[in-house]
Amino acid sequence: MEQWQQELTKQLPTFIESLKVFRDEVGEYDDLKERLVRMKDETVTAELNLASLKKEFAELDRRRAHEVGKAQAEYSRLVAANNEKQKELNRTNADLDQRKAELKGVMGQIDAIRQRLVGA
Repeated sequence: MEQWQQELTKQLPTFIESLKVFRDEVGEYDDLKERLVRMKDETVTAELNLASLKKEFAELDRRRAHEVGKAQAEYSRLVAANNEKQKELNRTNADLDQRKAELKGVMGQIDAIRQRLVGA
């Protein structure tokens, strides 16, 4: 065997070992590529879920705002109705106070007439 053949034969196990390491590294690279593809798919799914949740949240927020608006309008209506009832109650109390004063005056006149009749 010639020298170059002997040299190659000596280095052959090293070359084979290097090829095995390279094969393992390529396998790891392929595994990483597969993981990357799965992670990208998961990311797309997560982004779609996030978009869906944002849309749902926006709809819930819109409905909440609508319900709050309705509640505020109803509250304003009830406050206005209450204010009208309070005004009516105030007018009734004022009328009652006026009639009490008139009644007191009439009762005073009746007492004066009684006094005159008893004294006469």
